[in-house]
Amino acid sequence: MTLRKLAKTALLLAIRENELFIIGDEYLIKALDLIDSYPELSEFSSCAAIVIFSSRRGTGIPRRGLRGQYNRDEYYEWTKKNIVPLNADLKDKAETDVFFAYFYLSLNADFPFNISEEEDFFRFLLLFPNSPLIQYKLSIFAKFDQKLMEALLQNEPEFFEAHFFLGDMSLNLGNTLTAEKSLLQAYEFIPSSISVLTRLTKIHFFLEEFDLSLEYNEKILSLAPEYRDSLLGKAICLGYLGRHEEALDILNKLIELGMYLMGESHYWLAWNQHELGQLEPAWENVKRASHYLIGHYEVHSLAGVIAFDMSNIEASEEQFNKALWLHKGDCEASFFLGKIYALRSEWKQSGIQFENAALCNAGMERAFQKKIKELEDSTLNPSRKEKHITKKRIQMKKVQVIKATAFYNAAAGYFNIGQNDKALELAQNARGSKTLKPKVDELINKIKEKTRKKRE
Repeated sequence: MTLRKLAKTALLLAIRENELFIIGDEYLIKALDLIDSYPELSEFSSCAAIVIFSSRRGTGIPRRGLRGQYNRDEYYEWTKKNIVPLNADLKDKAETDVFFAYFYLSLNADFPFNISEEEDFFRFLLLFPNSPLIQYKLSIFAKFDQKLMEALLQNEPEFFEAHFFLGDMSLNLGNTLTAEKSLLQAYEFIPSSISVLTRLTKIHFFLEEFDLSLEYNEKILSLAPEYRDSLLGKAICLGYLGRHEEALDILNKLIELGMYLMGESHYWLAWNQHELGQLEPAWENVKRASHYLIGHYEVHSLAGVIAFDMSNIEASEEQFNKALWLHKGDCEASFFLGKIYALRSEWKQSGIQFENAALCNAGMERAFQKKIKELEDSTLNPSRKEKHITKKRIQMKKVQVIKATAFYNAAAGYFNIGQNDKALELAQNARGSKTLKPKVDELINKIKEKTRKKRE
């Protein structure tokens, strides 16, 4: 292999690592060594720079053993000075050399805001009609081209990258099982791609398979121990699996690392500490989270729960009202506000909030019913399907209990202010709960008796 071919191969493999988020810079280092050692290869310096400054690099992952590390300010300074001349330099070469065409397309894909010139990039399909590289690059250029990618995979079955991008597209469209199939095919051949692993963590997290999501996060962390997204993902999975102390250790590590995901780290610290009954530190951390996650109703809702459990009723009310101002569909906030107003014997406000909570949970119940039907009709294997359906039915049962309780409490609130017709309507909606039935029947009898006496 000639020096030129060796440099080109090393640079193509290096940019492939960027595109698939594969940790390791050996190909880039090899290319830089060649360029430094042989002056006749200096024309490839621009391509090496594109790899180094590519926007596809993962946040917070340092390059290992690479000369010329850069910080954020240096990155923006470099792009401002170099993108336009680089683009001009590569444009002419791209007309006759598929290698330079690939890097020209990569530059325009990764730095579109730095290049004002508009052109038809699909003309490269005519210039290089038999090039899988160009077909591949254009299929992921700007807007994903599914047909082009599928045609590439059909003609080049060993272009395993295609499975990742097809899986990613399916995941974005909500076709979870189709995405999983494609991504597992990609993982079989590209097991060190953090992009592939990240999508698999998302699929299992979405399916509430937290043990499997945790497993893939750990695979990522074995490749990039300080990759913050996966540290956070691992901590969240551990929390949902009831392993709160382990989750706290990871979240504290994230905070020590600093800069990224500070709001999320403090939020999940507070969540896990609340689960462990550590109310004071939970309160401090949820307040810190609110400074970062501005406009996130979940932060205020968690703060409201923590404050309520600390018997800080005023702070709890304030936080739940903020949550509802940001998101009217926060069922938990409405339910807790109903409890707060009931504690103060503010029966009208209590009735309103409990009614809102009941209707909100009725909506959640319908969502669970729809999800269960989707699972029943899905192509999941039978054991996996049954496991998910059982889990959703348990979750729906809890929502039904909360819904019935909210209807009952709302009815009691309206009954206490003499709105008997409204109270009767709401109480009848609570009758579906076997546990509450004796209390509901008693309340209905009281309402009817009071209504009868009022008419006499």
